[in-house]
Amino acid sequence: MHTVARKPVTAIQYIAELNQRLWQDPAFCEGMEFKLYPDGKIGPHMRNADAVGNASIPTVFARIEAAVGKEFEVIVPVQAGSGSQSQFGDL
Repeated sequence: MHTVARKPVTAIQYIAELNQRLWQDPAFCEGMEFKLYPDGKIGPHMRNADAVGNASIPTVFARIEAAVGKEFEVIVPVQAGSGSQSQFGDL
């Protein structure tokens, strides 16, 4: 089986892709979104508590995450001065 390389994107680009597909999904409910949490994780979020009881919402989020995850890969940029060293010493 041939696997297709996933396109590398930043976390912001990944969230934008998730939300674009989510908002176009026929099962979208107002208040649904993906967001970047303070711990660096990307995940679903509900702004509207009225829709939280809708049993299909977790399925919609999971379907969108699976589709986007097959096409895109979040690349964390290397930060200068992060304390890491390469084989060439401090860069």
